[in-house]
Order: sequence, then structure tokens, then C-alpha cells
Amino acid sequence: MTMELQRAAWGGALKLSTGEVTTVKNTRRVVELMSLVGDAPKGAFPEERAELKRLIVEDLKALKERTPAILPEQIANQIAAAEIIARPAAVVKELLENSLDAGARMITIEIESGGAALIAVADDGSGMTSANAILSLRRHATSKIRTVADLSAIRTFGFRGEALPAIASVSHLRMQTRRAGDEHGTEIAAEGGNVGDARPCEMAAGTRIEVRQLFFNAPAQRRFLKTAATEQGAIIETLQRIALGNHQVAFRLIADRRAIFDWPRANSVLERFGQAIGLKSWSRLLAFDADSSGIRAQGLAATNEESFATERMIFTFVNGRPVRDRMLTLAIEQAYQTLIPRGRHPATVLFVDMPPEDVDVNVHPTKNEIRFCNSGGVFDVVYHAIRDRLASENPSSDIEPNQTPPARRRQRRKLPSNVIEFRAWRPKKRNRAQGGDGPKAAS
Repeated sequence: MTMELQRAAWGGALKLSTGEVTTVKNTRRVVELMSLVGDAPKGAFPEERAELKRLIVEDLKALKERTPAILPEQIANQIAAAEIIARPAAVVKELLENSLDAGARMITIEIESGGAALIAVADDGSGMTSANAILSLRRHATSKIRTVADLSAIRTFGFRGEALPAIASVSHLRMQTRRAGDEHGTEIAAEGGNVGDARPCEMAAGTRIEVRQLFFNAPAQRRFLKTAATEQGAIIETLQRIALGNHQVAFRLIADRRAIFDWPRANSVLERFGQAIGLKSWSRLLAFDADSSGIRAQGLAATNEESFATERMIFTFVNGRPVRDRMLTLAIEQAYQTLIPRGRHPATVLFVDMPPEDVDVNVHPTKNEIRFCNSGGVFDVVYHAIRDRLASENPSSDIEPNQTPPARRRQRRKLPSNVIEFRAWRPKKRNRAQGGDGPKAAS
């Protein structure tokens, strides 16, 4: 065997044994032969060497013949589904955002078995034409953006055009939709990404989407679903966040044919907070509002008399979109510094409004993460808005209005108890009195 072929064989065997190449033929046999003849004297195992040479050449030829190919749309949708809809709560979030973008004023959600068996979202929004309904089940079909410039001025919840096709690829989906001026509606069914023909149906104006047997053709994802109670809790938490940001919309949840809640349209965020969260002291929440350099921070903040063990009562929104941003949470918690016990967290509803071109919402497929152009400016506005409001409510406290926020220190990541952290050893610095300039003189 030539030196080049030996190197190729060893490299191929290492790649094959580590799983980097998984579709090449004869994988196991090549690794076995390499371990057998690798350290053997020259001339030993002649039959095995001949077989190894033949298999290596065959495998290298197979690798060379592999060329890139465009994935079928159904496979691409299932890959997108793994990123966008990891659990039923994500499906509910995507469908609710579609309803809100359609101008819905009343949304009803029905679930069964924590959303694994059924998720149905019905609204009284604008509805769609038959052609647009068919197009909505195609990947990257969206009415929200047209040019690259539109990505820097997104004002809607959805814009990627991936959610509905991804959901349809891993479920039994049925869509019914009708515009107010149309004589009849349109019904479309899809099973595992295979979209059927559209047919007319009778229904009120709006849209209803049913998702049954979620992940029926994706056993790996279905295996990671939690219990029905846990998944239902995640759906309720998702509804709470979306409902807080849209108090002018009525929401109703039915789980296993039993009404869980029915929130009518509220006159204010404070009223919706009492409906959705049910905190006993919700009527004593403090309203705050501050504006600086085009950044506005407003919302509700609890007094320093009440705190919680987790961050579950902190709700943050940017341009109406519910987000989970560590910087915003840090600004809220530092505003309460010295006011609540260490390790406790406040109850706060924060709305940040700013020009859409100053915030990037196209960071993650789930659209839960964002990126600010001026994160420091946003931090200062949020911090002062809450801190100054707390100072005005407690004039006898040691809070000073317009107090400079404490320096933001990067917190160390906590490691699990069974993980040992190794640090690089560094010699201690010695001053001149200790003989740091040279070796210690002999006595």
C-alpha cells in the first residue's frame, strides 16, 4: 500500500470511527482491518491487506461521488420544526401571534392532553382568501416583508413564514378561514407536510387552525414532551405573557373540554395583570413612565414590600413583543437593589418602545431573543424609570432620585456540583521587600 493510501486509510478510519462520516459503505470492516494490520510487520496478513485496499478505494470513490443536493420541502420543514416548535406551548405562541397580526379581538384556545393531542386556536381576525390560505402553508411565504430593508423595520409578531409549514409537517393540521366579505370560507387539511386541496366551508369571519397528534411522525421530539400537566402549565405561561402585552384582546382557554380562564378585554395593563396573574396586591402596583433619546420605558412595578423566589413575575416587552432578555431583567433587578432581600426578585411588567431599526428581532427562529443597537442606553432608561418611581413612593428611604446605576459586573457561570473547575496556575507576585527582584540572599 502506498504512503498516500495509508494516510488516506488512517484518516478515513479515524473519521469513520468517530462518526464524522456515517453514510460510507463498509465502515465497520474498514476499522476492523485497520486495527489488525496497522502495526503488523510488512508482508503479514496479505489477504486482509488486499481487502483493506479494495475497501478503502471503494469508500474514497463513494465519498468523491457524494454531491450536495437540495432537501425536499417536507424534510426542510421538519428541520425547521425542531427549532421553532420544541413543545406545544411554542405552537400556541405561533398561532396566537398570527391571530394578533390579523387584528383579532377575541381568541379562543382549546387543548387536549397538554396540547399533544389537540391544539385549536380560533379568532375573529381578518381571515384569508383561498389563494392566500394555500400559500400560507408554503415555507417562507409571508405578507410581512418584501425587501431586505423591511427586516430593519419589523412591526408585526410574525415575519419569517416558517411556523405554519413547520407545524403542518409534524402534525395533522386543518385550517378554516373566511374574510368578512366572502360568501363562504376555505378549508385546507395537511398531514405530515402533505397539503390537500382547498374546499369551501361554512364558518364565521376569522380563522380556526386545529393541530392534532403533534409530532406523530417525529418520535424523537415526541419523546421529549413532559407530562400533560407540565405542558399545560407552559401553555398557560405563554398565554399570560401574550395577554399582558395585548390587554385590548379577549382570551379564552379550554383544556380537556373544561374552561380554565376567560379574560374579557381589559381597559388597562393593570386590569389585565389582575385577570391573568391574580397577584393579591396587583392593585398596589406602581405605574412608571420615562423617555430618553427615543427610548421609552413604561409599565408596572411592585413595591419593595413584596418579592419572589424566582424571576417568574418579571414580564418584558419590546415594541409589544414578549421577550426574554437578560439585560432588561438585570436593569429591573438592580433598580430594586437594597430594597428587597438578596436572592429575591420583584414583580414588574416592562414595556420598552423604540424605533424598530434600533432593535434586531431576527436573532432566533422562535423570536424570543432580541439584540439592541444601544443596549447601554436602554439599560439606563429602564433602571432610572423604575428606580425614580420607587424613590418617589418611598421619600423616607435611602433611594436617591437620578441615582447612578451600579457597575454591571459579569456574573460567573455556576457549574454543576459534579464538575470540577481547573484554573491555570500563576505564581504569586512578590514585592521588593520579599526579594521579588531576584533570588533570596544566602544567610
